[in-house]
Amino acid sequence: MRPAALPQGAEAPAVDTDGHSPPGGLVDASWVASYLAVKRSTVFDWAASGRLPCVRLGRRVRFRVAAVEAWIKANESPELGRREGARHPKLDTGRDHPGGLP
Repeated sequence: MRPAALPQGAEAPAVDTDGHSPPGGLVDASWVASYLAVKRSTVFDWAASGRLPCVRLGRRVRFRVAAVEAWIKANESPELGRREGARHPKLDTGRDHPGGLP
């Protein structure tokens, strides 16, 4: 799965004739940000914290497409529902509390 449009200056990973990224295909943070639909700064924050696997090449940071896809798979949730008992502050009407909102 690839993003519909890459940001200006971002390079798509090399692709073989089957449409798959070759082993070791590296992409930059702009590509990953577009792929994940997050800000580029978020990608760098996740990489710096060790949350998102990356490859450092001197001052440059690159990402293996396969590692990003594995990271997505490892972090995906089986359902979109909220945690049991979790409340959304803007949607909480306070009906569960005898005196109204906590």
